[in-house]
Amino acid sequence: MAITVLPVSGGRIYGLTPKARALLGLRVARTEIVLRAGADGRQERLAREVLATELEREPIALLDLGAEVQALWRYRLPDGRSVAEDVQAHAEGALHLALRGPDGEWLAGSLWAAEEIERGRRAARGLRRVRSSEPPPSRRPPSPPQVR
Repeated sequence: MAITVLPVSGGRIYGLTPKARALLGLRVARTEIVLRAGADGRQERLAREVLATELEREPIALLDLGAEVQALWRYRLPDGRSVAEDVQAHAEGALHLALRGPDGEWLAGSLWAAEEIERGRRAARGLRRVRSSEPPPSRRPPSPPQVR
């Protein structure tokens, strides 16, 4: 089976909602600390949860984020139905995932609320601002004292 690779501009992946994680029996197996180094010498430290489940699953697509790749999964539930991860919202660097049922419809309990998506977008905009070469005024270091 061929897996589709979807290019996605960077940002933050919010993944599945807590309700969707509970439905799938997802639990944090471990937390990985990743250190990204840019060509300009800047470094960024990220914590990423690695989830585990007892359900049978298979990758159905890959999200190419540039510095990393994230799989989207199809899960087989104990009753035989399949549900699949899909991108509910992607804008301004925030990526929210939800679940689709066998009929392709969103599973209501897995959807992110509009307020949560907007909060993620605002946070992603803040991350991009901090990563720019000129920090926002509130984060500029104080000027060194001038010697005369």
